Amino acid sequence: MDIDTGAGSGGTGFAHPLMRWLADVGAGVDAAIECPTLSLPLDQYKAVMEQLAICEAKLASLRLSLTRQAELNEVKKLSGAATTAGWVQQVTRMGRREASVSVRLAKALDQTLRATGEALSDGEISLGQAQVIERAIRRLPNDVDAAVRAEAEAFLLDSAQDLDVDDLDRAGKHLYEVVAPEDAERRIGKQLEEQERRARESRTLSFGPVRDGMGTMFVRLDVPTLAILQALLDPLARPRPSGPDGPDLRSSERRYADAFAEFLGVAQAAANAPTRGSVRPRLTVTVNYDDLVARLGYGTVDSVLTDSGPAHLKVKTHAGAGGGLNGGGTTGGRGGQVVIGYRITGPPLSATLVRQLAV
Repeated sequence: MDIDTGAGSGGTGFAHPLMRWLADVGAGVDAAIECPTLSLPLDQYKAVMEQLAICEAKLASLRLSLTRQAELNEVKKLSGAATTAGWVQQVTRMGRREASVSVRLAKALDQTLRATGEALSDGEISLGQAQVIERAIRRLPNDVDAAVRAEAEAFLLDSAQDLDVDDLDRAGKHLYEVVAPEDAERRIGKQLEEQERRARESRTLSFGPVRDGMGTMFVRLDVPTLAILQALLDPLARPRPSGPDGPDLRSSERRYADAFAEFLGVAQAAANAPTRGSVRPRLTVTVNYDDLVARLGYGTVDSVLTDSGPAHLKVKTHAGAGGGLNGGGTTGGRGGQVVIGYRITGPPLSATLVRQLAV
C-alpha cells in the first residue's frame, strides 16, 4: 500500500504527522495481508476478527473527523465540488447517498452525539451502529429536550454492546415510539398512506393473446383490492357438495377460475339493472314465511319513486297462478289485506316503508 506522505507538497518538504502515521499503518496492513492465515489456530479466529472490527471502527472515526474538518475549512472549493458530500464522493469514490450520510454523521458526532463519536473512536461500536444511533436520534421530534436525547443516546450505546446493526435499528424505532408516541403514530400513518398510494398507482391489468378459445389476463393489485377480490371469490370457489357424479374434483385454480366467471356474470347482471341517481336502488321485500313456502300467488309492484320514497304503490295479486312470487306481494290466495315490507336505498335519501294496502 503506497501512501503519498506529501514530502514534496508545495516545495516545502513538509509532511504532516498524520500522513507519516498513515504511511506506517499502510505498511503494517500490507504486512498483515502478506501474512499467511492458513497457520492461524482455530481458537484465534474470533480474536483476530474482533481486532479487525476495532481497527475498522477507529479508521472510520478518523475519516469522519477529517470529513468534518474538511467541511469547516471548505476544502470542496479546491476541487470545485458544490458540496462537501460531492467532494467526499470524488475523493473516496463513494456513492452519492453514502457520501451524504457520511457528511451528516460526521457533523452529528462533532456537535450532538459526542458520546457516540468517542465510542466509535475507541472501537466500542461499529460504523454501522453509529449510523443507526444517529438516525434514531434524528428521528425524534424537535420538541424533545436535550436531556431526553442524551438518555436515548446512552440507551442505544449500551444496547449496541449486545445488538447487531439490524436489532439496534429495531431498538431505535421502538425508542422513538416510546419517547414520542403521537409523532410516531402520525409518521407511521403517513408512511402507510404513502405505501398504499404507491401500491394503487402500480396496479396493472392486461390481456394476453387468445389461443384455442382461451385467453390470458395479467393482474397486479394492491393488497386491499386483492383481499376484497379474494373475499368475493372465496364463497363461490368452495367445492360443490357431492352429487350423483361424485365429489367435486376440480383443482383450487379451476374452482377460483369458475368462481371468477360466475362473479363476472353477477356483475354483468347488476350492470344492466336500472339506476337511480347513478346508483342502482336495492329493493328488499318482506313476505309471510308460510305463503313463501306454499308459493301462493304473486304480486307486481308499479311504483313511482321520488326522493322521499314511493309516491304511490299499486299491487295486483293473482291467487293460484302457480308460479312463485314476483316483485314481492303475497295474498295467500285469499284477497283482502296484502302486507308488503320493502326497503328502498339510493341517493339522495334512503327510506324504509311498510305499507298495508287494500286490494
